[in-house]
Amino acid sequence: MATSKFLESFCSISHKIFGDVSFGCDAYVGKGMEPFIVLKTGTIVAEKHFSWSYFSSEQIGRKALEVVLSDVVVMGGTAQYALCTLAFPSTSKDKDVLAVFEGVCLAAKDHGIKVVGGDTVETVRDFMVGITLIGFSKEIVTKTIKTFRSGDKLYSIGSLGKSHAGLQVLQRAPEQKKHFPSCISAHLEPKAMVAEAKWLQGCDFVMAMTDNSDGLRAEIATIKRLNKLSIDLNLDHISLEKEVEAIASLLHEDPMRYVLEGGEDFGILVGVNLEKISEFEQGFRAFFETPLIILGELV
Repeated sequence: MATSKFLESFCSISHKIFGDVSFGCDAYVGKGMEPFIVLKTGTIVAEKHFSWSYFSSEQIGRKALEVVLSDVVVMGGTAQYALCTLAFPSTSKDKDVLAVFEGVCLAAKDHGIKVVGGDTVETVRDFMVGITLIGFSKEIVTKTIKTFRSGDKLYSIGSLGKSHAGLQVLQRAPEQKKHFPSCISAHLEPKAMVAEAKWLQGCDFVMAMTDNSDGLRAEIATIKRLNKLSIDLNLDHISLEKEVEAIASLLHEDPMRYVLEGGEDFGILVGVNLEKISEFEQGFRAFFETPLIILGELV
């Protein structure tokens, strides 16, 4: 979901009123309690984050939960409970509302999460799904979007550009969608990288990490701003997937635009100790087949 243009001002207001809290990180990790509580909320809105014309109701509910879970896991949390708020106009069909909620519950069950409550409200026009996740962490998280360091290597965990490429097909060439199942699935049915995030949080060579959901260019800009860094980005290391290239060719576009500006990849960006990149790569690939892409060096 796109980063709000108000985020920096929200952080300033929160810090002024409450002091040092983790506002601006992927999720909030409560200090001073054990186990540490992890909180995150997120909302998806019709015709902004999904469209009824190509999402099923169940897919909408599933996506709403997965995108919030993505933020929780990169902050070292294990989500246990969910609250679901559904806001919809009176013209909504009962079966659609119920199917969206069932999608939320099914996705939650897949991850061992219980949906324990929420709210419903009637709107004038928009259909919205809001998810709040409550989880726990055995220790305070030390690897966040605010701990990237000069001299470390920046990696992307997960494919780049697939979700946006799939969206372009769904919007502009839906008759071709059967030819691009991987990209279509990446957009309609994203999955939080739960196992990968847990491994990364436990890896001594990883210094920082954040969810990659707003688009690579936007996420890198946030990393630079929060940590007062520059990034020597090497696009030559980004190997484009065949479907992404094929979609860009079909639509006469530059595939790197999907990678840099598309968003909703829901991968993970990590900063790795420069002296330990070989051990990091070997360790990660011993457990996962998830794409591991070197993006450049933090300076």
